[in-house]
Amino acid sequence: MRGRGAGVAANRLPDGHLVWIVGEFERIEPPHMLVYSWRIGLDGTSNERVTVRFVPHAEGTEVSVVHENITTDESRALHQRGWIGCLEGLAAFAPPASRERNTR
Repeated sequence: MRGRGAGVAANRLPDGHLVWIVGEFERIEPPHMLVYSWRIGLDGTSNERVTVRFVPHAEGTEVSVVHENITTDESRALHQRGWIGCLEGLAAFAPPASRERNTR
């Protein structure tokens, strides 16, 4: 399935700063994959792309994120911290047995 339109999300950073993320879905393959563009700011011009894959397992689902076309090392480090926080937050909603496996 091809993309289904644009989206805007507000992301509050630990320091309280609000960052707007804008993008368009480029590829949607339920329930396995999402691919979307990623721009910081409502007038952003970056050409970043995020691919999220969901791989089912007998004990749950593995989620992997690939964020491409990041232009600076500083931005790459910030995105890495952000995605780790996002995935850790998602893992907090998993059943207790799944959380134990994810922390090993």
